Amino acid sequence: MMNRDRIAGVIWFFFGAAVFYGSWTMDRLASQNINPLTVPGLLPGLLGAGMMVMALVLISRRSIGRATSVMGVTPAEEAGTNWKRLLASWTLCVAFAGILLGRGLPFWLLAAGFVFVHVLVLEDRHRIEGRSFLRRSTEAALIAAATSAAVTYLFQNLFLIRLP
Repeated sequence: MMNRDRIAGVIWFFFGAAVFYGSWTMDRLASQNINPLTVPGLLPGLLGAGMMVMALVLISRRSIGRATSVMGVTPAEEAGTNWKRLLASWTLCVAFAGILLGRGLPFWLLAAGFVFVHVLVLEDRHRIEGRSFLRRSTEAALIAAATSAAVTYLFQNLFLIRLP
């Protein structure tokens, strides 16, 4: 039986496959002695492969309609809150990439701030009951710092991309 997750998984899989294929067919610039780690199609290829892997996870997941979640939330309630979380995530992404990025603040600081706010805003309310705001903020700050450092390092040192 195909539920929404499986249908979305199939769509994402084919989109990821198209991205991967497109990156594979890009010019490798071998005639210009380009370092293989900096070829134009490397990052899109990795992203396409990642999309396909995550799509397979969606396709293979157990149907959410067969059981309620651990906290007793029905699938209908979960679907209702997911739209609010999706809109919040979308807004944060547009603010980060569409408005703030490249406007003077260093990338590592913007990335850390983005992840910090994202974690705090999108935390599952059922999982944070009984945890203080200080603890949640500290955890979000640690996740944000680690993510920002890792992304900045990978892009600057592995992919040799100059970040704003």
